[in-house]
Amino acid sequence: MKRLLLIAALMNLALAAAAAGMTETNMGDSTGQGSTAERELIGLERTWGAAYLRRDTEVLRRLLADDFTSTDALGTLRDKRAYIMAIIKAPDTFSPASEFELDDVKVRVDADVGVVTGRATDKGWYRGPNLGGRYRFTDVFVRRQGRWQAVVSQGTRTAR
Repeated sequence: MKRLLLIAALMNLALAAAAAGMTETNMGDSTGQGSTAERELIGLERTWGAAYLRRDTEVLRRLLADDFTSTDALGTLRDKRAYIMAIIKAPDTFSPASEFELDDVKVRVDADVGVVTGRATDKGWYRGPNLGGRYRFTDVFVRRQGRWQAVVSQGTRTAR
């Protein structure tokens, strides 16, 4: 059971890494330009993904709000500290980014709240077994004191 929980937690973490491979297509408005806030949030998704891949906990500490929570594919809830600790422990057991492909990414902004949704298809391994699959994700950002921070992240495995 512990192994399944770890796998599910790490797959949720892998969703953040998917952002590193995002392109401007299918994001923002139909022109690919989007509003300033939409572009900022897409940039933050990329930063988040790159920080995850590099295990850059300093960037993650700035990007994630102190009240951040993450829910993985098995329903495990993690606060900011537990989320970052899982990333620190991940390199020896989990390869989240052997391949990632994002599509159907949408950004919605209402005043100081931004929601990024999308679908990630990935290939990764956990101590040998392939954990690849399709996931839907939702990341919620809040603009506080002039900067965006992630407050909620959720990932759900979907049928192929």
